[in-house]
Amino acid sequence: MATNQYNKRFITKIRKEYAIVLPVMLVLIILFNNLAIDFYYKVIYWNRFRSAAAEVADYAREHHSFPNHPEVTVKKLAPGTKSYTYYGYNFREIPDPAHEPGVFSRLFLRDHLHNRRVKEYVTTVALPEGLFEIRVAKIELNEPGGPEREAVLFAVACSLVLFLLLNWGFFQFNLRRVSYNLWRPFYKNLRRVNSYHIRSAKPLQLVETNIREFELFNHAILDFTNKTQAAYNQLREFTENTAHELQTPLSILLAKVELILKKNDLDAANRKELLEIKKTIVRLSGIQKGLNLLSRIRSIQYGGNVEKKTMLITGVIHDSVETYEELIEYKGITLETLEDDPEPVATNEELVRILVDNLLRNAVQHNHTDGKIRIAVQPRGFEIANTGAVPESPGDNLFARYHTRSQDNGRLGLGLAIVEAICDTLDFSCQYYYRDNLHCIRISWER
Repeated sequence: MATNQYNKRFITKIRKEYAIVLPVMLVLIILFNNLAIDFYYKVIYWNRFRSAAAEVADYAREHHSFPNHPEVTVKKLAPGTKSYTYYGYNFREIPDPAHEPGVFSRLFLRDHLHNRRVKEYVTTVALPEGLFEIRVAKIELNEPGGPEREAVLFAVACSLVLFLLLNWGFFQFNLRRVSYNLWRPFYKNLRRVNSYHIRSAKPLQLVETNIREFELFNHAILDFTNKTQAAYNQLREFTENTAHELQTPLSILLAKVELILKKNDLDAANRKELLEIKKTIVRLSGIQKGLNLLSRIRSIQYGGNVEKKTMLITGVIHDSVETYEELIEYKGITLETLEDDPEPVATNEELVRILVDNLLRNAVQHNHTDGKIRIAVQPRGFEIANTGAVPESPGDNLFARYHTRSQDNGRLGLGLAIVEAICDTLDFSCQYYYRDNLHCIRISWER
């Protein structure tokens, strides 16, 4: 499979890179080994000598005498001497019967056969008897100038840990790199799928990959999106054709009915039948326009390309109120408008006008004579409340298509369905409740 071939190429590449990285690791380990030995002598040994000198001083303060130890020498200093502390090396002639020198050493190193490097820690301590110098010395057991066995073990252990960490880091880096290279086409295609809109004129383009599993996934996604886009285009053409083809015969039919109604030789029964036909045609035309508008709003929502601009909602409300001003006065409805420091909102002006127009028309049509309408504009939304019939059931299905509580058969029941579709498209929230004998619908753009 493509994945196995990719893994083989990756392993071959790692071998070549490791052949280059390994000498660099060895150089770093050698340098680190020297640093570890230096750290051992300057820190660990220093602390050991300092602890030994502190123990000697504590013993002297407690017993008023110094311990007898071959590595510790004590000397009383003259009055007025200042305190001092230092750490250093010294060479002494110390015979070692257990290690007899060889022939080479007797011939060429006879002047230094018994030289041993001695590490010394010298400090002063103030006692009641005066100021004393404490000298703690340790003789090296190896060759002169060479590190002790303990320091070598410490450096080797540190170097081994560093070598393991470097190898672990190298392989982790390469594992992350192979994972990134392996999944990079998938995430690129995922971003393209997320940014794809069904209304786009161009089909979805995905990045090709030599990984068989991802290629199968790409084919499935392309097949699905192409079918969906084709179905959407067919539905859009059907909606546009329906809107164009149906509206014309309905207008002609309505005009002919109105011409017949103007004739004077019609009896009462025929005139009544024609009025019912006219009413049905008007209702059918309204349903066609409403469904066309609802379909257009849904297509904008699914397309995801809503054009927005910053605007104040109060201007749209004032324009809508002027449109229905005569109808409001005719029904004797009291209109109350409250504005509480409204803030600009970035949204689509056309859809907002349709939203406000439907809400205000709904408040006027479902109101009774001498009723009341209250429009309250807040910083992050607005509310339209109106009087009307007391609801017999909760308002959960109020936004359902063709649902209406009006007794007028001329009502289409599409107004609030359009309101809900616009709210979903503009990412607004829509809430209905009945309070204080008022039907309230609150629109908010803060979810």
